[in-house]
Order: sequence, then C-alpha cells, then structure tokens
Amino acid sequence: MGILFKSKKGHELHAIGGLSEKPLYRVTQWYSMALSRKHFEAIAKILKDHKADGDLILAMSSEMVNHNPRFNTHKFCVASGYWED
Repeated sequence: MGILFKSKKGHELHAIGGLSEKPLYRVTQWYSMALSRKHFEAIAKILKDHKADGDLILAMSSEMVNHNPRFNTHKFCVASGYWED
C-alpha cells in the first residue's frame, strides 16, 4: 500500500487496497458567496428566539448591507424582534 500523503504530525493517508495512487479527496478553493434572503431570515429568527440585544441586531443589520446591497434593514429589524411592524 503506497502512502499518498503524510502530514506534519506523521499521519499517513493510504489508497484503499493499495491499488490506486489517486488521492481519496479533492482540495477545493474557498470562495465567497452572497448571503440570500433565506440566510437573513434564519439569522433574524435566531436573534428573535434568543431575545438578542438591540445593539447586536442593529450592528448585524449594518454589516449585512455590506454583503447584499438589496438588504432591507427595516424588514430584518422587524423579523428579529427589534421593531414592531
């Protein structure tokens, strides 16, 4: 069985059965993804369920505008329980 990879800590990764010299995994490059409405709704629900402080809600909403220019601060603050509609 040939060693495919040996880490700095000495751990070895072997091919299954020793028949393949191809890695068992693929290294992918990280990429950034725009946050969607679904993400914002989930975050607002968590903040509301945990009765988050108003300062935290406002700080998060101001940061989210940087990630999505179409972000609606009013809707987020209502959904997170900071404002009433």
